[in-house]
Amino acid sequence: MLIWLPPSESKLAPRQGPLLDLDSLTLPGLRAPRERLIEALAELGSGPRAAEVLRLGPASAALARANEALLTSACAPASELFTGVLFDALDFASLTDGEQARLRRCALVFSGLFGVVALDDALPDHRLAMGVRLPGIGGLAGFWRSALDEELRVRAEGETVIDARSGPYAAACPAPWARIIRIQAVRERAGARASISHDAKRWRGLVVRALAGLAPEAGADVVLDAVARMAGRVAFTDAKGVPHAIGAVEIGDALPASQGGSVRELVLVTD
Repeated sequence: MLIWLPPSESKLAPRQGPLLDLDSLTLPGLRAPRERLIEALAELGSGPRAAEVLRLGPASAALARANEALLTSACAPASELFTGVLFDALDFASLTDGEQARLRRCALVFSGLFGVVALDDALPDHRLAMGVRLPGIGGLAGFWRSALDEELRVRAEGETVIDARSGPYAAACPAPWARIIRIQAVRERAGARASISHDAKRWRGLVVRALAGLAPEAGADVVLDAVARMAGRVAFTDAKGVPHAIGAVEIGDALPASQGGSVRELVLVTD
């Protein structure tokens, strides 16, 4: 079992920790493109042009400064660095030692800057979403596609891949050779359904939390059964105090992909 996650644009900048060591990161074959992007960000700087390129609004433009200190800033494990909605719902720190160990083995986080990282990879604060187009580089999804395809094809051989990525990160590695279970979420009210975005990240985080209890070698049937059992049992309360629950889990057929893989849609139907 492999779990593919998006990163979070929200991060907790480490105040202390080791410096970035590219040789220590998972998938060392990605070192060259990682170095190229670090150099490109150094050239871009942190002025108004950088904020525009990095798609940072006026309130967050100053966050681009983190990219000028990638090699001199303190690092923290990815499991601590990322603090967005999905990672808040996953709440990695509250998992048991065994559950944490299983996710460290199974989970990979896609990254605009580093391509793919493991949960225990030590990373500095940074800003570079996969949807960005960098001067001299172009679109990051296209920049990463070949390298990620080569590295992950070997890693995913024989594995069931639970895909919790958002669009740009999925585009960086479509993986038509992998057996993918893609997590989707919809909201159903009065018989009508609507796709959801922000809360979909929360539901995906809760799914990953549930999967942390499975053995790393769990196959598709075990994964699907674990998620199906979330219906009627898993809920959260939003910022307005409104509770939301999974009413049903719909599991689609495995559709063949172009290079021997398959894609199966797993839809969480919420209220």
